[in-house]
Amino acid sequence: MASQAASCALSSAQNQGLGAEMGKSAKGKASDANASRLGPIVAGAIRNVGTGFTSLHFVEDSFDNKDDVISMLSHFVMTKSTFAPHLHKDLRILTMLFEDSRGNLVNRDTTRGAVALEAGDVYSLSSGASVVHEQTPSDGASIHGLQIFIKSSSKSVGTLAHACCTRNSEVPVIADTGHRIRIVPCTDELGSNVRSKNDDVELLDVVICAAATYEFGLRRDRKAWIYVVSGHLQVVSAEENRALEAGQLITLSAGAQMNVVLAPAVLAHCVILSVSHPPG
Repeated sequence: MASQAASCALSSAQNQGLGAEMGKSAKGKASDANASRLGPIVAGAIRNVGTGFTSLHFVEDSFDNKDDVISMLSHFVMTKSTFAPHLHKDLRILTMLFEDSRGNLVNRDTTRGAVALEAGDVYSLSSGASVVHEQTPSDGASIHGLQIFIKSSSKSVGTLAHACCTRNSEVPVIADTGHRIRIVPCTDELGSNVRSKNDDVELLDVVICAAATYEFGLRRDRKAWIYVVSGHLQVVSAEENRALEAGQLITLSAGAQMNVVLAPAVLAHCVILSVSHPPG
């Protein structure tokens, strides 16, 4: 843990995991006719596969825009081997293990062989024209994580698959008495050669203590997603606001630079994902 001052947030908010949230039914969308930049509230669809995988699942239809580069987001708990080795093409798959995960998630793919992921680790897999992979928890593991599927840009379609693993100790952390932010690396080992704005993904893993606030700036022509992992969160921008519960997500549409304030009533854990999204 990077900061004793923020330890209250990690020991409470992250340890809640998905446990209490999986018993809730999805609440669907709540639109606001007066909204201009903050999108509707969307609840994840509960998905159970076998006896060892449970997730809150968002697909591109959830975001009301099939042109988005994000095609799927899954907040999951995995305790048993669930998915057989399978093929992907023209996608980048970002897997982030939250820091309350226990045990290892063994990632096997045709680019790097087997890599044992631990709590807080991040694995970025660009499938290119074709890649086969599987992810299997070790015996007794309980893997709590987030997986994001990002559509490949036109410059990445048909390229060779490649991957990059970032260990928890390598993830930059900013902490103070009110919040703790992990700045999650999203570039892969070929990141220095990225030429498309569709490949420009930024991800923050944020824990905010009760009665504190966290303010961030969304740069011009970037779209963002805010997803609440645990707790409750007020999202405020200009004259707009949304009250989100765990398992819910909103989007921030692209436009001029804007400041957004996150204000929880209780300890809250959320993730903020943003991508370049030029208007028109």
